[in-house]
Amino acid sequence: MEAMAGVTHARGRGPFYGPLYGPLYGPLYGPLYGLLSSLVCGLLAGCPSEEGAQPASRPASAGTGTPGPAKPPKHYLGMMSLGGTIALTLDAPAPGRVTLRFADSPFGLHGSVVGHYMPDGDGYVVTSLEADAADPPPGHVVSQLGELEVAFRVGDDRLGDDRLGGDRLGDDRLGGDIANLPASALPGAARLAGLIHATSLAALPAMADIAGDYAFVMTHVDRAEGDLSPVHGSNQAAAGQARITADGRLAICRGQDYRDHCTSPDTGEPAPGATLHPADQTRYPGAFELRADGEVAGRVFLSRDGDAWTLFIDQQQSLGGKLDLGAWVLRSARPLRDGALSGNWSCRQPDVSFSVLAGAQLSGAMAGHSLWIDGGTVATGRVPGIVSDLSLNAAFGNFSETRPASVGGLAHVKWFDPPIQPHTELIREQVLMPLGDTHLIYLNEMRRDVDSVVWGACHKM
Repeated sequence: MEAMAGVTHARGRGPFYGPLYGPLYGPLYGPLYGLLSSLVCGLLAGCPSEEGAQPASRPASAGTGTPGPAKPPKHYLGMMSLGGTIALTLDAPAPGRVTLRFADSPFGLHGSVVGHYMPDGDGYVVTSLEADAADPPPGHVVSQLGELEVAFRVGDDRLGDDRLGGDRLGDDRLGGDIANLPASALPGAARLAGLIHATSLAALPAMADIAGDYAFVMTHVDRAEGDLSPVHGSNQAAAGQARITADGRLAICRGQDYRDHCTSPDTGEPAPGATLHPADQTRYPGAFELRADGEVAGRVFLSRDGDAWTLFIDQQQSLGGKLDLGAWVLRSARPLRDGALSGNWSCRQPDVSFSVLAGAQLSGAMAGHSLWIDGGTVATGRVPGIVSDLSLNAAFGNFSETRPASVGGLAHVKWFDPPIQPHTELIREQVLMPLGDTHLIYLNEMRRDVDSVVWGACHKM
């Protein structure tokens, strides 16, 4: 298990966005208190069983059936929220199989693994993973392939084979997750879990085509070179809006809608920025390179859904004996309308456990739960009986978790979790970003006293 460094709303600046802002505030998860789940569901538009959520783990035996009709291989390239660039090729080396390649990893991962993808609910799970003999991964990964878990969905629907009764969507986005990935070859190394954001868009778009305003969510962590352990206090999360100009400049406005010459809400310093340049199109087709202060800071992958763009940024920099890692998702800024998120959602996020001595730790697994939204009211199966308020076009509070910042295209939840002791109720925050009508991602604060936050993804049931 990996200890999580304290997560903060960043303050100040680092190599690209740097320390973003002050402490995040998280919940205190003790024994489950509160109302009965049935009462909660009575207040909302009806709740399915929590069993309707995607399972917390996906065993290798999940899924049945045989591969569908032969389809040409389809290539996806993108980033993992835990850090690194990953490539996935569906129906290669044969129909019904998938090849995963670690294209660029801060954890020293490289090579490819091959498995079968099988229907699992309304998505897919990868089974029977084995090393690609022509491009094997490191030995410590090969020895643990039986425990590696990968699941994915394509666009807002499933692949178009007869078993699932759907058509292949024009949407070029692949979303999924990976679990039980070893952080290093060291004995007892932590296992990692996180989201996968990838795209099949291989033609580099013109900069003028992607110019515009974007809502964004991001996390950042410094890791010590060598053992790759997270540097305490470096874990950060932020949300806001950004602008990409026709000449490739990227400007960030944290905790607010974009405006020229915006400043940090708490420090008054000018907003940080970077520039986009075409990446090596042989290695990273369709991607841009991110540069800050003249140095390469990461890669930008793009997905298009109608007139909306989604950008995934894998931020990696080596700075003074540490690795500066960031994961960003940007979505064309559109104000959210009333009821835009209403419905029953099935969600997954990295599993986190807590102890007095170790604080928050990532177990390396993914955990599933449900989220029920009805207008401005939200409930979750993670803490039965707790109902909270959902604020549209809002994000992490700049100065107080009870006063969310106004940010178009995002949504904010204040969770009031039950206290372990009287008068110890704490508030934690969650920020949601819809990626189309049936898919959203989020940053979820887990506990205030240990300042931990995780990425999560949901699809509408």
